[in-house]
Amino acid sequence: MSSRLLTASLRSARSTRSSRPPTSLGRRLNSTSSPQQKAQEAAQKAQEKAQEALVAAQKGLTKAVEAAKKASGGLGERAGGLLGCRELVKQVYIAERLQPPPWSTFMDVYKTLWQRAINPAYWRELLRTGEYKRVGIYALEAYGIFKRNTEKANDMSSVGLATSRYGKDKVRVLRIVRGEGWHDIVEYEVRALVEGDFDTSFTQADNTVVVATDSIKNITYWLAKTSPFVLVPELFGLHLGAFLLGKYGHLHRAYVTVQQLRWQRISVDGKAHPHSFWRDGDEKRVVDVEIDATGGKDAMTATVASGVRDLLVLKSTGSAFENFFRDEFTTLVEVDDRIFSTSVDLKYEFTPISLGEHKALESTLSKLKDNYAFDAVAARAREITLTTFATDESASVQATLYKMADQIVQEHKQVLSTAYALPNKHYVPVDMKYIGIDNLTPAKAEVFIPLAAPSGLITATVARK
Repeated sequence: MSSRLLTASLRSARSTRSSRPPTSLGRRLNSTSSPQQKAQEAAQKAQEKAQEALVAAQKGLTKAVEAAKKASGGLGERAGGLLGCRELVKQVYIAERLQPPPWSTFMDVYKTLWQRAINPAYWRELLRTGEYKRVGIYALEAYGIFKRNTEKANDMSSVGLATSRYGKDKVRVLRIVRGEGWHDIVEYEVRALVEGDFDTSFTQADNTVVVATDSIKNITYWLAKTSPFVLVPELFGLHLGAFLLGKYGHLHRAYVTVQQLRWQRISVDGKAHPHSFWRDGDEKRVVDVEIDATGGKDAMTATVASGVRDLLVLKSTGSAFENFFRDEFTTLVEVDDRIFSTSVDLKYEFTPISLGEHKALESTLSKLKDNYAFDAVAARAREITLTTFATDESASVQATLYKMADQIVQEHKQVLSTAYALPNKHYVPVDMKYIGIDNLTPAKAEVFIPLAAPSGLITATVARK
């Protein structure tokens, strides 16, 4: 906006403003104004306020333009004009007691207004309607845009629902698969959550779009009874999530977590018993499935991540920690032999899965059982974890972690990445010097105090590049 254009606009403003009767007089003449009249009066007051701010900014604009033109010619005049416009907007905001927007935001609006300015049709319309008589047309339009945006940003009550998801958690189920003289069992804890077109259930108390979480629980039990894939947690999770999305058209994403407890067969006379089991600690096989049907119910895709949680391991030697960084805050003593114990949290992610047509879901899952070999990968990942932990002459938790993760990815082409989280389980030797016994030298330390906290936590992910 040039200085000449703004000056002309301001002259027009003064003449336009002086031709109006004072709003206070109007109120005295008609104390019972209609709502429309009150709205007009409010609009006039707002425009007058903006005009006054423009007049106040004129001095700064003229000064900036003239100084820049004198210093740098035409380029300086343009720069000064921009600076003047910035000052103009600032004054408008000061008048309205609003927080000015960033300069970049102003420039975005200014570009929009400039596109209007170079459009002849825009000016013809202004001439036809007489709107050109309004004061500072571009500045006022910018002022209006900024005011609306800023008031919206400053209004902390202007909020809305960003995301929503719901479902059923902690659905516990034990399934017996009865064969001829041989039983297989699985015990799961299932979480099944969904996303979809049900925002109104949150914002408008509209329950007509809600599939009850109790129904999701019942579907979980029904599939535990009828699914041919129930013994493989990855496939069961895929079956459950895909069924939910296929049955309910307004649901578009499903998130299923399956935790499998570790039941082992009891050995009798060196042979696995056909229907008797024992619980093998707190270890769990954990599967996270995400299914996306936003591309259509017959074009569903899925991601699967599996792993192990709460696998508690310990070795009494074969671990050291030396040559670490030292400064004034270091109190830890270097050791060439120590206890290494951790609770393994392992997660490996498979390559993306296409589930294809929903009506062919069971056929697709059967193929996945062969192509992805979920059970075989789970068994091998656990074996690699335990073998590497036991045999590696560990220089640090970090070094051992990397060896385990790298081997899992290298051996399985269907695995994209492997991640471990290994918290230290500290065992501190008891100081027995008070009775003349050396229990602190690594080779002689035999009595330890388990410490739960604080503990180190080492995490890393190894992925294909």
